[in-house]
Amino acid sequence: MSNESENDFEASMDNIRETTTIINTPDPDNEGNFWLYSIGMIDNHELPDLEIRDVPGMFIGAAASTINEINAYRLTSDKLVLAGQTMKWTYGDILVQDGQDWHGRVSWNANEMLRLTSRLTDVECCVGCECAEAGVTE
Repeated sequence: MSNESENDFEASMDNIRETTTIINTPDPDNEGNFWLYSIGMIDNHELPDLEIRDVPGMFIGAAASTINEINAYRLTSDKLVLAGQTMKWTYGDILVQDGQDWHGRVSWNANEMLRLTSRLTDVECCVGCECAEAGVTE
């Protein structure tokens, strides 16, 4: 990343910290884990907010950072973040999914939220995959 790009990204991170909030709450569908989501992207930037479900407590900081970083990326990049895409990010490959319609249980509709989840949902140890890169052996 060039110095100009880094400065733009840092300015966007400051903007995200000022205009959005990360909410951390127990995940109602995954006992013992957490649900993190941003609020403020729709109102301040006309973009859907982001959520991560089923987060173990030890990864709350990583999940919050990921949401803030991807929101900042969305402000500086001309590339859209859309449901169905896979993104390479700091902590691995992220699958972007449509939000869930909670039928009044929360204050947003499905089209106002994008869910970030792991692309990997089972062990895919093969040459060149994340497992091999991380030093995992079969």
